[in-house]
Amino acid sequence: MGCIGTHACVFAQTIVDGENHGVNAFLVEIRDSESHRPVAGLEVGDIGPKFGFDTKDNGYAIFSNVPIPRTNILSRYIEVEKDGSVN
Repeated sequence: MGCIGTHACVFAQTIVDGENHGVNAFLVEIRDSESHRPVAGLEVGDIGPKFGFDTKDNGYAIFSNVPIPRTNILSRYIEVEKDGSVN
């Protein structure tokens, strides 16, 4: 994620029409696949060298109102329909 990742599995509050449905997992594009720049509203970066694990690409992500399509939810426990209803 720090330098080369383009997608991440992110756990976040699921808010639909102002109603909070708890924490769920989402597949999120963090960098554009062609330009490799972070998507709008997202700051990503490397956390620096790791003792004994220099080849690991660990990083951080700071989200600022990044919308995630309903189809990107890993829907084992929740589904958001096209009409906005939550099952």
